[in-house]
Amino acid sequence: MKYLFIDTCIILHILRGKKLGKKCIDVMNAFDKNVSIIISAVTKAELESLKMQQGWGESRYQKLHVFLNNATYVDIISTDDLLIESYSKIDAFSKRKATDKNGKLLQDSAKMICG
Repeated sequence: MKYLFIDTCIILHILRGKKLGKKCIDVMNAFDKNVSIIISAVTKAELESLKMQQGWGESRYQKLHVFLNNATYVDIISTDDLLIESYSKIDAFSKRKATDKNGKLLQDSAKMICG
């Protein structure tokens, strides 16, 4: 069994059940059919907050509940430098703020992660 750490936006895409969410599931299945999903406690809190903010209906809430019941939660600790650095790079990339080795902004790096 392999472990896959995913973030809030991936879960939202999966819950929506549209093309991108299905692609996420396909990628996860290609990684390992019995992959164990790991999410941070922060991700769970973000999803619970979105549920309240957006007034999710019962169907969508149930999908979230099933997904969260099948995940393993971890706390993010400040000493996990690799995780924090990786998140920082992904976030900067998504906002067209990522730089190359020389400090120049990467062209066409903006990606809508949670859109």
